[in-house]
Amino acid sequence: MSDLKGRRATEQPIRQAGPIPGARLLRTGAAAGEIGVVGLLAAAFVVAVRDSSGRAQVEPLFATICAAVVVLIYVLAESRSDRSTSSLAALPKAALAWTLAAVTGAVLLAAASGGAVAQPAFVAGSYAAGLAAVVAYRATVTGTIGGRGDSNRLHEALAVIAFDQPDRATLWLRRVEERGRSQGVYVSAFCVPGRTVAVGGIASAASVADLAELLAQRPVDRVLVVAPGMTGAELTANLHALRRIAVDVDVVANGYDDVFTDRPLGTLVGIPTVRLLRRPLSAQQATVKRLEDLAVSAVALLLLAPLMGLIAVAVRAETPGPVLFRQHRRGVNGQPFQIWKFRTMHAQASAGGEEVKQAVRGDPRVTRVGRWLRRTSLDELPQVFNVLHGEMSIVGPRPHAIQHDEWYGSRIPAYIERHRMKPGITGWAQVNGLRGETETLAKMRTRVAHDIWYMTHWSLALDLWILIRTVFVLGHRNAY
Repeated sequence: MSDLKGRRATEQPIRQAGPIPGARLLRTGAAAGEIGVVGLLAAAFVVAVRDSSGRAQVEPLFATICAAVVVLIYVLAESRSDRSTSSLAALPKAALAWTLAAVTGAVLLAAASGGAVAQPAFVAGSYAAGLAAVVAYRATVTGTIGGRGDSNRLHEALAVIAFDQPDRATLWLRRVEERGRSQGVYVSAFCVPGRTVAVGGIASAASVADLAELLAQRPVDRVLVVAPGMTGAELTANLHALRRIAVDVDVVANGYDDVFTDRPLGTLVGIPTVRLLRRPLSAQQATVKRLEDLAVSAVALLLLAPLMGLIAVAVRAETPGPVLFRQHRRGVNGQPFQIWKFRTMHAQASAGGEEVKQAVRGDPRVTRVGRWLRRTSLDELPQVFNVLHGEMSIVGPRPHAIQHDEWYGSRIPAYIERHRMKPGITGWAQVNGLRGETETLAKMRTRVAHDIWYMTHWSLALDLWILIRTVFVLGHRNAY
């Protein structure tokens, strides 16, 4: 990704106004903290259930597994929650999640102990104490670092786009700043498309494309769009560059428009808004997915290290050249990163590090070892290091070569949305047979549709289901 030097975007220090800056980091920490609290409660609840007569009735290993199940069930029940919503609205869901998790753990442990659970009052008391702790934690965290007023949100950074004359656009900016000051909302980026409007302490951009590049490197929590007199269709077209950024985009309500008929309504600092784009993962969901990535990739690396060593020897022994193939791909928000694979082609076929041409059936560039690696997808194993480094996820849209991104992006409008989530080693499209060469636009459109469906419907359970299905699609006929 090119930087903004020489462009019309003006880099200025991001303002850290408001009592608590770094809203996204705070929300992520709060989500991780709550998962930790649930883990402690799960351990205590398991002890309460299994300590019915003063002695252990269940093997320690099984008790540990049950505690992990309680945490997993809680995370699954909470995985669609969003920490940015009102704390009062989130409390019942937290209570329900704990109840479901506790009941599941109790049933498992009761079954393991023959159904004899003495001291029911002690068990009920442990459940009630856990319920109170979960609710109290949620209420305390959102109440302490949450916003006040009509939005009741955690303090957040905001970018403002105003399709208006500079003086009126600046008035909109000041209005948002003034109202947001008491609610922990602060403006960190400003864009008046087609104009260069500099405001002290706020980064500015002269086009939506420039703003998208700025936000890819310096994320905000939301983008507020002011577009008086502009139709929904025009607005959607003008904001196309933002479709690759993992950010919520709200539009100031501007009367009835068919484009916004089914869009969620809301308010921001007292201004009625319509949600045009929603980021795929909330703060809690992003935390859960990252924990999933770390756990799965660490286990995979531990178990597959000997196999990876043997593959490295085989690749090096067959043909001269490096063991690993490196290529730049676009990750979340379109930011470039270097992906790692076992080399499957003759070294000269990928000279320069950029393999633009897709592999086809019977491709002469592919080595004998490489053909086997591609058929079994074992060439992708080094990407566990990309996952551990945070550039990729275990499950997500598969990344393509940057040249392919540009080619397909210019022909498939929705293609750009794949960058709103970290790319994955496997994905919903891959387990549904959409692997290998995409020799037609229709095939790529179908793949993109599956990727967007996955981002819209993400849950931990869906990721686990995709991982299970991945095992059964290794060696797919389209892998060559």
